[in-house]
Amino acid sequence: MSINERMLLKKLAEENGYKYFPSDQIVYGTKEGYSFTICVDKNSSVAGYQVLLMAFYAMGDKSEEEIVAYLDLPSTKYSVHTGGAILAISRLLGDTIENELMEIEKVIKKAAWTLLANNYFASDVTGSGGNVSVYAKGSSYFCYTRLSAERKKEKLKKELKKGRITGYICAFLGSLLAAVVLFFILRLGSVNSFAALVMGGAIVYGYKLGKGIFTKSTVVVCTVMAALVSGLTYKIFRTLEAMYRTSWDFKDAFLETNYAFKRTGLLKDYYVGYIMVIFIAIVSALTLGIKTYRKDEDKYRFRKVV
Repeated sequence: MSINERMLLKKLAEENGYKYFPSDQIVYGTKEGYSFTICVDKNSSVAGYQVLLMAFYAMGDKSEEEIVAYLDLPSTKYSVHTGGAILAISRLLGDTIENELMEIEKVIKKAAWTLLANNYFASDVTGSGGNVSVYAKGSSYFCYTRLSAERKKEKLKKELKKGRITGYICAFLGSLLAAVVLFFILRLGSVNSFAALVMGGAIVYGYKLGKGIFTKSTVVVCTVMAALVSGLTYKIFRTLEAMYRTSWDFKDAFLETNYAFKRTGLLKDYYVGYIMVIFIAIVSALTLGIKTYRKDEDKYRFRKVV
């Protein structure tokens, strides 16, 4: 049985005085002083049943087995895990909305009483006490104090910078590999500008291979790199062709491209091919870059919900 998750969460909040955020489809509330978040797991189901995720934030010294025994929830419907400062309870949804609302509120009360009875103190996900807010990281939600959230942001920034250096190195190496492939495709006589498609893919996947996380600036840098390397590769290829036709040395043919191709009657073809190669490389890098950026944003973006 599939339940309208929006309706379920909205009614849960309205009937019990919790906060519901429709854009994120998450409920935030407190019970006996303990903060909790509730949402429906959009990425998984069990035997066709939707999974409701409840996370309570508190620190204590009881083992998971002791908490599970104290809660005494039926294992056919629930799974319970503790770790760090989180008591996580999953429930399979399969009843009417009205019945689900009653059962969920019972579990919320039972979880709060369990934490209280076992002398757990209210905290955020890091175990720090104080006023908490809900933050989203990708598709996951956690409670943080302001100080803990700032530390988390700084940690993510360091991860971003660390991956950026190795990412750009691998992206550049990927562009060189793509340049070799592009050159030999042109060398085989197939002056097909669409060969430049490999440039965007090599740069984007090279950046990810280097553990880089895509940002808006990364998309711009990778696109510019694709344009420069593909354009330079095409010019080198055409310069060698001009050398063959004019008997000039490489330096003169490279620096005097216009004059060299005027003499061979290929100036128009040169510029059309040059523009097309750069354009296709830009489209390739931009398309793949934006797609990868959106995936990374969903996975790594850290933002305050409430």
